[in-house]
Amino acid sequence: MEDVLTENIKKNSIGSVIEKSKPYIMEKSPRIYHGFSRDWITNEIFRRVEPEGRTMSEYMNQVLKADFDFNIVIGA
Repeated sequence: MEDVLTENIKKNSIGSVIEKSKPYIMEKSPRIYHGFSRDWITNEIFRRVEPEGRTMSEYMNQVLKADFDFNIVIGA
């Protein structure tokens, strides 16, 4: 549970888990399936390209929720 705290995500706790994991290759398919981790991977890509290094949750709360008064909950 500690790994999914925002401050630990920014220290690459989830990224490290993804980097070490082996992909699951579905039989008779050229695709590599990351159904369990796809949102983690998306967040890792996002925080690496986001200029301030924010997570998707931080961005949504700081930008979209504040600017547009959206009621957004991301994460557990």
